[in-house]
This record gives sequence, C-alpha cells and structure tokens, in this order.
Amino acid sequence: MRAANPMTLQDVVSDDLNYEIWAHIMKTSLVEKGLWYVVKYGIPPDLSKIRELATKIQAQDLSIYRDYVAKDSKALQILQSSLPDSVFRKTLEITAAKDLWDLLKEADVQAKLEKKLPEYQIDTKMIMKGDWSATTKPNLQDIISDDLNMEVWSAMLKIILTEEGLWDVVANGVPPDPSKIPKLAATIQAEELCKWRELAREDMKALQILQSSLADSVFRKTLSATSAKDLWDMLNEVPDHVAECLVDDSPVYEDSWRISCTNSNHITSHEKFFTTLDRSRKARIRFTNGSTTMAEGTGDVTIMTQEGKKTIKNVLYAPGLVGNALSVSQMLRSGLEARMDRERCTIWDRTAGKSFAETKMGERGFHLRLDVIDEGHFQSKKRKFAPV
Repeated sequence: MRAANPMTLQDVVSDDLNYEIWAHIMKTSLVEKGLWYVVKYGIPPDLSKIRELATKIQAQDLSIYRDYVAKDSKALQILQSSLPDSVFRKTLEITAAKDLWDLLKEADVQAKLEKKLPEYQIDTKMIMKGDWSATTKPNLQDIISDDLNMEVWSAMLKIILTEEGLWDVVANGVPPDPSKIPKLAATIQAEELCKWRELAREDMKALQILQSSLADSVFRKTLSATSAKDLWDMLNEVPDHVAECLVDDSPVYEDSWRISCTNSNHITSHEKFFTTLDRSRKARIRFTNGSTTMAEGTGDVTIMTQEGKKTIKNVLYAPGLVGNALSVSQMLRSGLEARMDRERCTIWDRTAGKSFAETKMGERGFHLRLDVIDEGHFQSKKRKFAPV
C-alpha cells in the first residue's frame, strides 16, 4: 500500500459523482441481482480461521462462506464499474462491497472531513483463503489416502471443470492482482480489473467444486490450498520416498518381506500381490546408494493371518526393484510397532494390544514370509508368519 498522500473522503466523492442518484440506481440494481444483502451486511467470518471450529467445519459450511465471497466480489465489481474513472481509481484499495458502499455513504454526509481510507492487508482473492503461510504443508501420503482414488477423481473432475469452463483457471492459475502492482496501478482500466476479478471468481468456484468432491478426511487436509491450481497440484504432486537397495538382494522366497527401518513406505515389485492398485498415484523412490526409480502406482495388499484377512494399505508398486519391504515408520502410522533386539523382531498391534507377527534375525536382517492373497486367487490357507 502507498503510505504517501493519504486519500480523503472529499477526493473519493467528487463533482463527477452525484451520490444520491448513484446510490438509488445501484441499490435497485443490486436488489434485482440478489446481491444487496451482502453489500448491506458484509461477509460472515471465515469459519476455517476460527480455531474452535476449524476441526469441525464441513465442506458445505465452507461452500456457503465462499458463496458469500463470490457474491461480494461480484457486487464490488458492479459498484466500481459504475463509478466515474476519477472516482474508480481512488477506490482500488477497497476489497469488499460493504466497505465501498459505507465509504461513499459516509463521504456524502461528511464530504468536507478528511479521513484516511482503510488500509487492508488482505486483497480480494485472499479474503476467502486466509493466511496459511505458517501452516505446515500436509504430507502427500496423508492427503492422497484410501478415501481418494486419484485416477478416477482426476478424470471425473477434469471433465466437470471443462464443462463448467473452469479448467483453464485450474491448469494455469490466476495472475497477480494488477491493482497491487505499482507500475500498473496508475494506468489500470476498470475493464482490466473486472477481467482479473472474473478470473478470481472462477478460481473460487473451481476450488469449491474440487474441495466439495473430496471425502471429508481428505478435504480437511487441503484447507491450506490457496487456489484451485494449488489444490490440483497438491493432489497430483509426485511424492519422494527413501528405500534400501533391494536390487542386489533378491529374496529366497517371493513372499519374503524385509522389515526396514530405512524405507519410508511399504514397497513390492510384484504386481500380482495387489488387490487394488491406483496407477495414478506414482512416486519417486530414492535408494540409499543414490540411485532412483519410479513407483508405478500405490495400492493395497491383502494377507491371510490366523485371525483372517488383513490389508496392508498404501504399498508402492515398483517394478524396477526386486523384492518386498515393510516400512517400520509406516507401520507406526497404522497402529503397529516393530520391537527389535539382536535376535528377534516382534510386530506389535497397539490397538489390539497383542503380537501381530514375530520373526528371528536371519543372515540378511529381519524378514517375514507373508501369506499374500494374489489378485484373483482367494483360496489361501491360514498359517503362521514364518521367518526366512
């Protein structure tokens, strides 16, 4: 914001604007368009920025708030577009329709009194988004969870957004607000600002469509997305994972799984192990020797235990390596714990409060032979886990 030469109310309401006539015409127009209430009462608080409510907010609640923001932006555009150019330029820093209306109304009554225009730290586009600069970016593995099939979701939403004429703003984003760029602010035309505001409204609408389509558990983890493009890129980003080198360490048995403290994620090279596999959820795998390979998908592997079938979720499919590995850190996130000493490793189910599996130290570390139910083969026997 420019601190020098503070504007006065006399500057805003000049000889170029007959306030009484203008106010009557604009109120009638805004009432007809269903926008008067947002000019009169303003926008309600952003629930996602209220700590007590942020954890309980539903997608539909945020949708209602965004609808207010979109209508406010439209009302502000109508008001500013109706102003003479000399007055319009002096209202560029106004970010809400109610603020503009109240300012002009007050100026009409107190035209001879100087008053500094309000200084807003938030521009039109950021009203509904909030300042998330201090928010920790969610872990991609957490966001792209079992509740979201990225392959299906991406294809479906791209079709919907294209039909709504919103895909371009998702793919390309919204350019910076020209009124906030000093070199452009002095020469910007009302039409140019209107075009930018239209893009900002499209972005809000696209973000609303995207978030409303998400499962509640995923939606809550995307509140830090500040635009439709941010959200799309967040969900389609390729995460990085660390893994031990398994290429030169082929297991004796195909169903042998190394228990790894190094791996950041479960991993297998056997496609047939997957009961579900989402090939859109790729990942980059960095080995401890510096080499890399790509995981060609993420899915679930079902195993048979003495208690019945159990599912190992979010397993990376990496055809570029040989073997299988269970990540100790991922087990911790799913309620399991690997208790190791020099001779034995016990996988402890913290939820059930009992041992899930046990194995002894072998020549190549701790391994388990899991009774994996191959896709399409469900006649597997119940058996105990066996060490390699």
